Amino acid sequence: MRRSLIAAPAVVLAGLALAGCGAVSTVTKYPVSGSMVALPECAGENFIVYNEGIGPAIKRAGQGLAELDQPVNFSGAFSADQAQDGRTALTIEMCGPGVGPDGTRDGATTLARSFARTDGLRDKLGSLLVINSDNGIRIATAPFDTARFASETPVAELRSQWRDAPKEK
Repeated sequence: MRRSLIAAPAVVLAGLALAGCGAVSTVTKYPVSGSMVALPECAGENFIVYNEGIGPAIKRAGQGLAELDQPVNFSGAFSADQAQDGRTALTIEMCGPGVGPDGTRDGATTLARSFARTDGLRDKLGSLLVINSDNGIRIATAPFDTARFASETPVAELRSQWRDAPKEK
């Protein structure tokens, strides 16, 4: 019994030390045209797991995001609400320093593709709002066109799927 009382605080302290080490981020790099490209670092938490498959879908989008002319990334800041039709209305924050409207749309499309190709998520997603916090661009696609985003249509041709979204008051 005494060992377990002594061991318990040690486990707690070790856990806190590991949690503190977790604050140091490691940058994931992706191979693009013979070199390694790192995505921009975003403020906020990393995606680990989300029960609707959002976190894993974002991680799978990483290679495509790195291959964009202007790579972007997505932070851990997102919200998922149930819309009136029962589908998910997802709002997610992008970081893309220096990325303009087309680059923001291309990054959002790359992420939307991953969502559209994710079992269990593609049929539940009703709308997607992407906020590029680095430049104040807010774009949305509603209703979420799973078939269009899951297609092999070039990313630049899917820019028209996005419309400007007003800032919340």
